[in-house]
Amino acid sequence: MQTEADAQKEWTRLKTRYPTLFGDVTPAFVRTEQNNATFYRLRVQGFGAVADAKDFCSSVRERGMACMVVRP
Repeated sequence: MQTEADAQKEWTRLKTRYPTLFGDVTPAFVRTEQNNATFYRLRVQGFGAVADAKDFCSSVRERGMACMVVRP
């Protein structure tokens, strides 16, 4: 997303639309730069194990969204 505010709005939208999926995880807004442009990634954290994160991503993908597990 272009701004951190955009990432926060997307988090609010996702949590409202999918409360059971996003209700128990915590958002993280990560600033990154690519090709001289700044972007913000929306990540979620709060998983007890990598397997939990993988299960979460499977559920996210089933709903047509992108997800990948990133180790801290």
